[in-house]
Amino acid sequence: MDNEVKVEKPTRPKRVKVVVVKRQGKVVLVERSVEGCLRRRTVPMSELIVGKDDYKILESVWNAGIVYGYDWETMIDLELTGADVGRAWKAAGIWTSEDLRREWNRAQMIVVKLCNPALVKVLKQTRR
Repeated sequence: MDNEVKVEKPTRPKRVKVVVVKRQGKVVLVERSVEGCLRRRTVPMSELIVGKDDYKILESVWNAGIVYGYDWETMIDLELTGADVGRAWKAAGIWTSEDLRREWNRAQMIVVKLCNPALVKVLKQTRR
């Protein structure tokens, strides 16, 4: 009995569910959520596994695909706090919920303006 050789069953390659975003020639742009973040890759159309209601590809194909887009989540470094927004809104005369409702567009533009330094930094990083 000690001479028994255990034969392991071959494991099936892992498949991952993807959403087809765009088809172009022999390649396809696919998207999937990875750890809560949307990611896109360009992969060969021939590697797309068409299911009844969805599409899948082998995880190895996903990993070998051409990355599409930037990893914004790691590039954007906001140093904006609620206190920053509150001070800016008060300086603009937004003190109450009625003020906020009435000046909704202005309140949004103030937040965008406060984020501008971080957005400019990201833009510079993408020009490299």
